[in-house]
Amino acid sequence: MNTSSLTASPPRSERAIVIRAQARRLGERIAVRAGLALIAWGRRHDEHRTHVAMYERRHNEQVANRLRDDEFVRAVLLARPFV
Repeated sequence: MNTSSLTASPPRSERAIVIRAQARRLGERIAVRAGLALIAWGRRHDEHRTHVAMYERRHNEQVANRLRDDEFVRAVLLARPFV
């Protein structure tokens, strides 16, 4: 007796359709994960850039204060002989 005719295996075309649907869902999941990873990377990059900008702004402010103080001291020392 031929048992292959008794089993209810789906035809090859149906299996191909199922495999394509599974591959499509897998592709969609990968795309979503890649998109979320890019968003997270962008946020981390923005946070880092903001931190660097704050550090640079603070550093520039300190340098400007030092230069202003040095100029004040120099102006006072130059004006002393005239007092």
